[in-house]
Amino acid sequence: MRFTVRSVFSYIESNIPKEKKNIFILGSEHDSVLLSQSIKDENQNPYKPVAFIALKEAHVGKSLAGLPVLSAKSGIKKHMEHYNVQSMLLYKNQIDIMPKEFYDLCIVDGLELLAVTSFSKFRGKESETSEAVVQTAPQINKIKIEDLLGRNAIEINKDLLAPYFEGKSILVTGAAGSIGSEICTQLTNFKCKRLTLLDQAETPLNDLFLTLSPIKGDIKIKSVIGSVSNEAKMRQVFECAQPDIVFHAAAYKHVPMMERHPSAAVITNVLGTKVVADLSVEF
Repeated sequence: MRFTVRSVFSYIESNIPKEKKNIFILGSEHDSVLLSQSIKDENQNPYKPVAFIALKEAHVGKSLAGLPVLSAKSGIKKHMEHYNVQSMLLYKNQIDIMPKEFYDLCIVDGLELLAVTSFSKFRGKESETSEAVVQTAPQINKIKIEDLLGRNAIEINKDLLAPYFEGKSILVTGAAGSIGSEICTQLTNFKCKRLTLLDQAETPLNDLFLTLSPIKGDIKIKSVIGSVSNEAKMRQVFECAQPDIVFHAAAYKHVPMMERHPSAAVITNVLGTKVVADLSVEF
């Protein structure tokens, strides 16, 4: 009797429609279409494919398996907002062919990348002599930075670095960026006296401050909105923070974009770096 009741409840639970997360599929080739079909057919997975993100512009604007094909070159944030998407599925072997500019764009726009291991196409016997393919659901894992390095990750020798940072006041420019935020996170593992986070992007800087606050320990953390190219503002920051160490991570890094806006690139990447370097020497 208990087994029967449990079986009934299990059946009912498995057949109750669950709200699924909208998701993009990277690529517009045959394997990407198979992936979207398999995700749709798997009732227990939490994802719902809504569009393909094509690396080949020739496919953009078309429809595959009932889903639109969107461009990977621009408008990722716009696509995310329009389709209410926060994540994208891709095969692990697509990591090697993914343009670095596209990966950087995904990071900047906050698009989570999820890698899918290989899976079998769902089908039964096609004839008496053929074999059925075993049904296997795709295994989905969040992509780690180590997957993109092409080498083994370098382990930080914290015991060796600890004396260098202990009791120091540290300034990180470009703190809210992908590199700057990781530097800040790593610095919370050391007994710094003060950590000053500087960036001109308000929302990412606030998010970083809220993320670090619970794990900061005894470190005094201060966030400052400002541009490294503003010499007067930077002088004020140096006077207040009195940094012993400066990590300069503020820079525009999307080369194709900055080639279209060279003056902005020079002001921040060249003149901004000079401002930080000159003040570091002075203080």
